[in-house]
Amino acid sequence: MNLFFPETKFKSTNKDSHQSLFAWLTLFRVIFLSSKFSINHSPLKINIMKKRIATTAIILVMGFVSAFAGTGRPVGDGIVASFYKDFSSAREVSWQQQNGYKVASFNLNGKSMMAYYDNRFGLVAVIHHLLTDNLPIYLQMDLKKSYSDYWVSDLYEEANARESHYRVTLENANQIVVMNSFNGRDWKVQSLIPKI
Repeated sequence: MNLFFPETKFKSTNKDSHQSLFAWLTLFRVIFLSSKFSINHSPLKINIMKKRIATTAIILVMGFVSAFAGTGRPVGDGIVASFYKDFSSAREVSWQQQNGYKVASFNLNGKSMMAYYDNRFGLVAVIHHLLTDNLPIYLQMDLKKSYSDYWVSDLYEEANARESHYRVTLENANQIVVMNSFNGRDWKVQSLIPKI
């Protein structure tokens, strides 16, 4: 029985992390605890001990980092599997939680997109940013006609299984206008925010 590092059962489900930690601890035992310590403190032995201590510190830091490093996503494997089923060629995927949804931000065919998933692994909505040239023609004409002295600061399409909605944020020197289109033909003003 080893008194320094007893073999214990880990209660976590992250098996790879614990196997990695065990491997690092075994390496630590081989490097640091394999020699007999003596009282003789010659300069050569002190230098060897300093190297062993530095090596041990590096091994411990690397072991703890690899053992307790997260996956970088605050979601479960079921949602990730569902996401890759829906978007198999997605690149640069990052995850976050937002208003009770799991949100994947990613690039697909050169477009920046966000996919919202519920807790049952269902795709709720997909959002992607657009240029005004990609809007339906009626929405483009309405922006050019009614808001020619504004610039577009944000424009995206939100699509779900049934329909697509568009949302635009326009600005000029005096105010910010946020509008939605639920039918693809005209805009409805959601808010007018004066600039101060």
